[in-house]
Amino acid sequence: QKQSSIIAPEIFALNCNLISALWKHYPKQLYGCAPSVVRTLHVLLSETIDAFQVLSTDACRDMTLELSRIFEAISRHKDIFKKHVMGLLLIYIDALESGKINVTAKKEFMPLIYSLLDTCSTFEIQQLDTLMTVTCKALFRPIYQSYQKVHQYQGQY
Repeated sequence: QKQSSIIAPEIFALNCNLISALWKHYPKQLYGCAPSVVRTLHVLLSETIDAFQVLSTDACRDMTLELSRIFEAISRHKDIFKKHVMGLLLIYIDALESGKINVTAKKEFMPLIYSLLDTCSTFEIQQLDTLMTVTCKALFRPIYQSYQKVHQYQGQY
């Protein structure tokens, strides 16, 4: 049986602040180590999902806000990171399927998921669709439709 080992919210925030500072000051250097950056984000996303089962809602909300800032930064560098984002989306979708994400958590995760979807092109969305099981597709469909209807900007600037 897997033992719960959630990162303390303070350490989580420090990790997110470090990654945000790297994005702000050294984005081009992060391009060269994109897989390592994305692996770090995998861990942070997994920790945030697991935290909703252990920590208070306020602590979890803070964690999702910290992570949301990082995911928004990724969407500004979509040419480099779009192929890596599918793994992050699959972690979330898997957590939906396994029941780790309740209604409150799902609401808190929406800005993060929308930022990740902003990073994806049509090709990545099609790849994501082929990687999901029928159950995952059914769970993810309303989220993607909400993204298209509410979040995604259509038109000119």
